[in-house]
Amino acid sequence: MKGYYFGVFLLGLFLLGCEKDRDIILNVKELKGKTDFEITQILGKPDSTYTKSVLGKKIFIQVYKDLNHAELRYTKSDTINSIVINKPFDLDFSPETLAKFGLPVVPPTTKDTSAFFNWKNLEGLSNVTLYKIGSKMPEGVSVNYHIYFDLQ
Repeated sequence: MKGYYFGVFLLGLFLLGCEKDRDIILNVKELKGKTDFEITQILGKPDSTYTKSVLGKKIFIQVYKDLNHAELRYTKSDTINSIVINKPFDLDFSPETLAKFGLPVVPPTTKDTSAFFNWKNLEGLSNVTLYKIGSKMPEGVSVNYHIYFDLQ
């Protein structure tokens, strides 16, 4: 009978661990240092790709609509440089949102709760920012914001 209860206990721990993993939308630490090919192996084929020039630098971008319209950005080094979450509308505008991206929930380095939350050097990332954008919001959205992860 002891073995039965131990087995149920282990199953419970396993299921709890699986539930926790399902809560993560995108594990940004797992993607750091990866190429577009390696990330495609992890996340699957992106919904779209394109190149744009920002401040004279060409940036290759992969878009994953099912991941809150994530843009994964690459510079000429071919490794991921940054991630922008463009539609985090189902997530709270709060530090707790970090957990959805595999990061610890810690107090921000700087904040203005009416505009942004910012972390410097969080888990090896040089910058993480939740920032509000424009006043024009999609219907049913209470806070219009983006999330920026600098993976350098």
